[in-house]
Amino acid sequence: MPAPNSAGSGSNKRNSPYDLPAGDARVAGLGHADLEGSQTKRMRPEKPEVKLLPQRYELADPRDIVVLISSMLMELIRFNDKIPLNQGRLTRFHSRSPPRISVQDYLQRLTTHATLSPPILLSMVYYIDRLCTLYPAFTVSSLTIHRFLIASATVASKGLSDSFWTNKTYARVGGITMTELALLELEFLFRVEWRIVPEPEVLVDYYKSLAERCDGYAIERDTLDSSFPRDSSQSLSHLRRFAKHNQIPEHLHPLLLREGSSPAQTIFVLISPPLPDIDSLQNVLSPFAPPDLLAGNKLVFHTVRIPLQPPLTTVQAEAWSNTMWPVVFNPSAPRAMIAPPPHILSRTRDFIQPKAGRYLALAQRVAEEAEQSGLGRGVGAVVVDPDLEAQLDDEEGADIHWSDAVVAVAGDGRYSRTTLPEPGPNPMRQTYNPDYEGGPELHALMRVVELIASKRREDRPGSSSTGRPCLNYLETYFLSQSDVIRSDDDDSKDPSPVPEKYQKTETSSHAIYKQPEAAEDDTPTMARIRPRSQGGYLCTDLDVYLTHEPCICCCMGLLLSRFRAVIYPRNGRMVSGGLASEPVVKPVPVEEETSAAEIQEPTPDDTPHQREYYGLHWRKELNWRALGFEFVEEVEKSAEGDAFHA
Repeated sequence: MPAPNSAGSGSNKRNSPYDLPAGDARVAGLGHADLEGSQTKRMRPEKPEVKLLPQRYELADPRDIVVLISSMLMELIRFNDKIPLNQGRLTRFHSRSPPRISVQDYLQRLTTHATLSPPILLSMVYYIDRLCTLYPAFTVSSLTIHRFLIASATVASKGLSDSFWTNKTYARVGGITMTELALLELEFLFRVEWRIVPEPEVLVDYYKSLAERCDGYAIERDTLDSSFPRDSSQSLSHLRRFAKHNQIPEHLHPLLLREGSSPAQTIFVLISPPLPDIDSLQNVLSPFAPPDLLAGNKLVFHTVRIPLQPPLTTVQAEAWSNTMWPVVFNPSAPRAMIAPPPHILSRTRDFIQPKAGRYLALAQRVAEEAEQSGLGRGVGAVVVDPDLEAQLDDEEGADIHWSDAVVAVAGDGRYSRTTLPEPGPNPMRQTYNPDYEGGPELHALMRVVELIASKRREDRPGSSSTGRPCLNYLETYFLSQSDVIRSDDDDSKDPSPVPEKYQKTETSSHAIYKQPEAAEDDTPTMARIRPRSQGGYLCTDLDVYLTHEPCICCCMGLLLSRFRAVIYPRNGRMVSGGLASEPVVKPVPVEEETSAAEIQEPTPDDTPHQREYYGLHWRKELNWRALGFEFVEEVEKSAEGDAFHA
């Protein structure tokens, strides 16, 4: 069965590849030389305000690393200690009471007496992120930090160092028994899935991040950064600053490797945006290049494409390294601002995959009914409650009663305010005329949101269903499954968390003037849409399936309604859509005799209209995000018809 392809949320504690926007950068090939900094010694001021740390974390003083890590740990502890302790969330790392020794003194004791090097100390920070990700019950607090430090120090020393102490020494230094240390070590290894060796680039990221967040410390800037400061608003730490010939993509070899040059002795330097002028780069980099490498006393610069965002998976990192520029995948890097956490994304995708085709087929049926009625275009929306779907999966006959998880459906109704010329499809659908298209409140997505909102308000005193818009048969049937019985003398207060002045009132502005009679035996046994008195609020944690990519206005309405996920077919992409993040990229076939220089990069599908890619379902500047999925069919059909706002 075809699976939905992801196009694109957590905890109170702090703790085929997808394409992302790419930019341009310049690459220069230099001879092997130390580009990390100048050999000239600097005069240290008598009382420096900021202590400069070396570029390489291996050369840093372990005592400085201890200060950086302790500062970060205390920030986490102050935050997490405010969270009430749940007895059901105790772990083996919890103590009965906080030890009297401070975190910095304890970590310094371990560093001094157990000879912890900077790589081991930074690996302990890496273990915090990995343990919190794989073991949600663990939290860095005053009750867990000391046992975590001794356990992680023991594991890191054994895994990263050629020589290490015995458990007896680590236990004596940490102030615990050998038996307790052995239990902590085994529990730690089990929780991190026995993966304890981080990539060197990951430790570099942690080293830089710790120095940036700790007052009084800064890392010495290299020659390039001193001359051309990086854009602080765009982190490019996932890109390799220096690369060898065996690391760059093959299609760049003819461009970067000159005849007569020695690839093994050449280092390629990436100058990331903002790009300086060529003459300035020549003046800065020429002293580092051997004389025999310079062509006409000048370095040669080339422009290459780079990914501006870090990769989300190892597969994505490998693909970008083979097609653009070498990148590094950091599994512990915070990525919630640019994409959902991978485990949440994969878990949701696996949940919606089995029945996604059925719900999209129902949405298509709703769209056909809306088009045949002449009241709108062929656009449909189906809203599903994942909780109801999970209950059905636990019962027998889930494949038969899959539609019981549908809470509401709605078709497009943009022509409902005009006079219908004759029964059947509206002839205005063949063209696009803004004067007859109606407002976005008549689009399928906004109509289904209004149906759910009006249903939730039915149990309020003074409200009624008489002002609800007229509906067609499918809309009436699924909405009737959530009919509730309300007593007219109910004078209870409105339990809604939204103040009265911010609540929408009943309206018939979304009217569709067609109302077939509902069947008499469509009496529901349980309401599918919970009223506000039972905690129902907006469209929180619901999934919506659409036949077309919604317009920008409907996308914002989707976010404000707090849907959990939105799913639409890939062939339903619209020029005016606001969910897609990047064009659909298809590989370009290459003949065997084609040279490497003639190989073209994958190009987006050719479309008759140019469009913008907003990716509104997951934008860091918005205060709500929804998981976005595209349903990819085995045989893709091209979108037909005029461009319009769905």
